[in-house]
Amino acid sequence: MLDSYDADPVTALTTALSLTLEVDAVTWDELAQLAGVTESQRAALSAHETAALDELLKKLVENRLL
Repeated sequence: MLDSYDADPVTALTTALSLTLEVDAVTWDELAQLAGVTESQRAALSAHETAALDELLKKLVENRLL
C-alpha cells in the first residue's frame, strides 16, 4: 500500500481501509464515515485534502492496522 500511496493516495487508502474494516464495495465517502474520525476530518477526507489523507495513513500505520 505504501508503494502506491504517493501516486494515488485515495485508492491506496480505500484498499487498506476496506481490508482493515472488512467491508466490500463501498465508496471512499462511506469508508471515511466508517474510519472513526471527526466530522471535520471526514469532510477533509471526502475533499481529498492531502493533510487529512496523510494523517489517516499515519493513524493506520501507527496502530499497525496495515
